[in-house]
Amino acid sequence: MGLYKTSAVVLHSAPYREADALLVLFPPHRGRVRALAKGVRRPKSRPRGGVQPLTRARFLLYAGRALDTVIQSELEEAYPRLHAELLRWAHANYLAELVMATTPEGTESRDAYALFLAALALLEARRPEAAARFFELRLLGLLGYLPELTTCRSCGRRPEGSRLRIGSEGVFCERCGSGVPGPEVDRRTLGALQFLFRARPQAVGRLELEPQTWSEMSLVLRYWLERHLDRPLKSVAFLEGLN
Repeated sequence: MGLYKTSAVVLHSAPYREADALLVLFPPHRGRVRALAKGVRRPKSRPRGGVQPLTRARFLLYAGRALDTVIQSELEEAYPRLHAELLRWAHANYLAELVMATTPEGTESRDAYALFLAALALLEARRPEAAARFFELRLLGLLGYLPELTTCRSCGRRPEGSRLRIGSEGVFCERCGSGVPGPEVDRRTLGALQFLFRARPQAVGRLELEPQTWSEMSLVLRYWLERHLDRPLKSVAFLEGLN
């Protein structure tokens, strides 16, 4: 393929040799890309600013067999608040790890890329919990893993009761959920999930919920995601320690 240009978010960066870095890039047209950025760890390296983790940059790359090579990079979005505040940074790393765990290399992922950019913008400006829950829920939908949220999996009716059971395949009403493995949540948590799935990102950023509701939403969405991941995510333990 030779040389190509693309915008991409830097999902991960690891030191390589004396002054190089191995990057995981997420562009809209090619899925995840592994690339070698030569000399960028030198203090006066010109492309240094464009290859930092969790920034968006415009890249000129050379396509190789195993690794692409960064020829040029120009920073497009730095997300300064995300990098300055530990809780936002931890959430962003969690979302990046989710992308790496669910998005294949070399496969176009325009919708997932757009979703990730929307989540990063929310993380930069709004509540980190809202951005994370928004991304998890919409990602489940993109992957085809999101269970039915409006009807009970057993009786097919609107879930009734103050406490609902969340199973691997969806929601169970209070009467039908007895004995079903999975977390139990308040009815308001289900309503918040339903709103989050329909809402525009701007509305998500203004969402105000009780701490218990945020906590239960996190529990439910991780429960559904972990059933489809082949390994635990390293960022989860750090994030839970902060919370």
